[in-house]
Amino acid sequence: YTEEDFDTVVPAGEIRAEAQYNLTRDVALRVGYELLYMGDGVARNNNLFDHDEEVTQHGVTFGFTVNR
Repeated sequence: YTEEDFDTVVPAGEIRAEAQYNLTRDVALRVGYELLYMGDGVARNNNLFDHDEEVTQHGVTFGFTVNR
């Protein structure tokens, strides 16, 4: 590997949205959506010199909160 192989900057960003519904004063339910983007310049295979792909990941989150 040479220094030139590792000097590329890949733009990346994350977007997250979340909502909460209070069932009672002490219990709440949460649901959300998350998007992660890594721009052109990601190496995803065995050839580290072929880094011209972009990656987009997204998913749903959920949970609950209990206040004591």
